[in-house]
Amino acid sequence: MLPEPSRDQVLRAFEQFDRDVRPDDTSSDLDDGELQHHAVEYNGQHYPPKRILSITSGLPPSELGDGEEVNKVFSALGFHIILLAQHRAARTRRQVWWVNQGATYDESRAGGFIWAPKLDKRGAAWGHRKRLPDLQLEDLVVHHADSRIRAIGRVQAAAVEARTPFQDEQGKVDGWRVGVEYFELGDRGIPIGRAIELFKDLELDGGPFTESRGVKHGYLWRFSPAGLQRIQHEVGTLWPEWAHIDSPTDPSLDTPFSLAAAVQQLTDAIGKRGFVFEPWQVAAFVTAVRTKPFVILAGVSGTGKSRLPCLVAEATRCTATVIPVRPDWTDSSDVLGYVDLQGAFCPGPLLEAARRATDEADRFHFCVIDEMNLARVEHYLAEVLSRIEGRSLAADGTLKTAPLLTLSLAPADRDWATVALPSNLAIVGTVNMDESAHGFSRKVLDRAFTLEFSDIDLHQWADIAADPPIASWPLSAWRLDPPRLARHATGDARGVLDHVVDVLVQVNAILTRAQLQVGYRTRDEIASFVLNAADARDSFVTRDGTAVAPLDLALVMKILPRIAGGSAPVRQVLIGLLGFATRGKALDDDPQAEDIASSWRAADRPAAMAGARFPRTAARLCLMWERLATEGFTSFWL
Repeated sequence: MLPEPSRDQVLRAFEQFDRDVRPDDTSSDLDDGELQHHAVEYNGQHYPPKRILSITSGLPPSELGDGEEVNKVFSALGFHIILLAQHRAARTRRQVWWVNQGATYDESRAGGFIWAPKLDKRGAAWGHRKRLPDLQLEDLVVHHADSRIRAIGRVQAAAVEARTPFQDEQGKVDGWRVGVEYFELGDRGIPIGRAIELFKDLELDGGPFTESRGVKHGYLWRFSPAGLQRIQHEVGTLWPEWAHIDSPTDPSLDTPFSLAAAVQQLTDAIGKRGFVFEPWQVAAFVTAVRTKPFVILAGVSGTGKSRLPCLVAEATRCTATVIPVRPDWTDSSDVLGYVDLQGAFCPGPLLEAARRATDEADRFHFCVIDEMNLARVEHYLAEVLSRIEGRSLAADGTLKTAPLLTLSLAPADRDWATVALPSNLAIVGTVNMDESAHGFSRKVLDRAFTLEFSDIDLHQWADIAADPPIASWPLSAWRLDPPRLARHATGDARGVLDHVVDVLVQVNAILTRAQLQVGYRTRDEIASFVLNAADARDSFVTRDGTAVAPLDLALVMKILPRIAGGSAPVRQVLIGLLGFATRGKALDDDPQAEDIASSWRAADRPAAMAGARFPRTAARLCLMWERLATEGFTSFWL
């Protein structure tokens, strides 16, 4: 008798197959094989029935008997069994089409069809309309409307003669109607200007574009499988399984994703939107998010802090949600939600963003908390800060946390009680440090990377491109394991780690004078930032090409924000760090520190101190020393 697994057991077997078998076993690619006759189709993937049943039962596939009986086990649990020969044949013979829909798009999509009249108003039969009967089952359709590629379609019913289906012309005109399944691209729809740029080197004779690469008038045109592949590459992970092209028709798309090239393209795309950022600023932001998805952007108002995460999201096909902070926020109910007087739960904006990221697990999400220190961060983000530190690596390779809510909810609202911080969500806070804002506690600073924008060159501006290039980043480009030094303890990374740890040991010896030393978490995060920065090494430069050391930036981001006050121990820490950052060893007294600060002032107060061991750390310490000497109090913040 065959095993009778539960549906949950089968779903877990699918996960195990995807994790342990599919990446390394070419025979698991059922669509390309000839030995497998049937497959279980689930969530766009195909699974070998006997192998899945073997995983659930522990029995070898050879002992599971007849394939038809095995298929019945899955059918009884509600799974769909497909005949692979038919699937392969349909995918081999299908063609790709382009349809211009305009004002009829919404009605056509809602009805699941494309339709065109047989004759125009003058009684002529145009070739682009006569082609509708040429569409075959499983053919693919690129839907263009409102100057965007808005959807990908799959032909589900052959052409039939039909009167116009549109409400304003009901029953007036004879035409052809083809049944189509639409897959909406949503905010990943491609502007036609960008689409034309993608296809400029493709041979599309008889296709939808003019010689000057404008869109032809007309309804239906033959398109190119290579063109469809480029659309898929641009859209990224949000793509229906049935729209994949089996054989590679465009070798240019076989190049694997390169973060180094992608960060450079990202910087260019942001510049073409008219925003001025140094390459190292974009690279540091991306690296900080990849290292630990809690980043604080500080600095002068009007430098683009709030726009940077949104620009990055737009340019990499991610999603950004902006939450403006109110000064009267005193607890987490303002961001996570509360139970009203009627007992109904009202979700907060951050909880909604976390749930949206969980539901849309195929893309990365940014939650931008704007002007986050208008209220006390450690009050309204207490649970979130705790969950950030409670992340753990799950069996599926993603980071998991405990649920964000601790409230008792009514049965109708209990889904909200399961929402946690997903691994595809980064929290980015923007801050202005002035008299209207609150300072940050050590609890907040220890959990974040702090990137400041205070270097301003008003001579710089960028030409604005009407339609800057956009390229999707795979989710894997953002998601990394939690910072743990043990996973980098071998190979070339070991030398980098040893250097970082040696530097932090010396820094800690100085910080101890004011009990400001860092712990293991900060050590791991700085080391991981430096290691991850190697993936975008060429972008850690200024606009004129001067290299910016990631370790120097990490010291500014993670060490200097901890220093605040006017006491003698704080003074000793500044003196010690200033000598270490410039000369590699701690100074002994005020005159030595003042000599270094004087040379910095004489150089017109640069953001990076030439000749110093850590140029940016040294320059910021000079500013902090100057403030301590003149005002009797200092801090990292402007």
